[in-house]
Amino acid sequence: MSLGFHKLIPKINQGKPFYVKNICDSLFTWKELEAIINIRPLTNIDRFHTTAKVNGIEWESSAWLSDQSSIPAHCLIPIIKQGVCWLADMSRVNKKINTVCNYIEEQTKGTVDAHIYFDLHKSKINTSLNQHWDLSDNIIVQMSGITNFKVWNIKKTEGERGVYTEEKPIIDIIMKKGDVVYIPKYLVHQAVSMSKRLSISFPI
Repeated sequence: MSLGFHKLIPKINQGKPFYVKNICDSLFTWKELEAIINIRPLTNIDRFHTTAKVNGIEWESSAWLSDQSSIPAHCLIPIIKQGVCWLADMSRVNKKINTVCNYIEEQTKGTVDAHIYFDLHKSKINTSLNQHWDLSDNIIVQMSGITNFKVWNIKKTEGERGVYTEEKPIIDIIMKKGDVVYIPKYLVHQAVSMSKRLSISFPI
């Protein structure tokens, strides 16, 4: 079972960025996110990331915790209201996402993870992933909401991950539920939330 991803493999093998509408919209839900974000070991400081400006989160350790680096809910609540957040190491979060990861690995011979991105869009401050480049190829699937996604024909392999360009992007689209964008590694791109949104990234 490929959950629609068999349509993407030939395009991925070409190594060029692309955008496809309405491929898959049922991999993950807000309800599932709410459940996992309340499992404290999943929100440790290595797995949980955000664009919000966070100045030294501090909390008291609990004797029952096996992972003292996990962030308690009362610290997460103000953070998730301020910017885009994402959880890494989520390739086994549910059966569908694990199936997709396994399928992409088989077809590309690469190693695949899943990152869950979400934005409550409570403020216009920091609710975007600014222009940057990544060390991995990425398949990004919109689960809910609307995101403006841009990709530039600019390749970076070293230096700061954040960049700035006024060049015209080669892809400039509005992603809706079920849509997919593929970005080869090193290409500069940007994601701007235009509503409350939920998406899954599959770095290869």
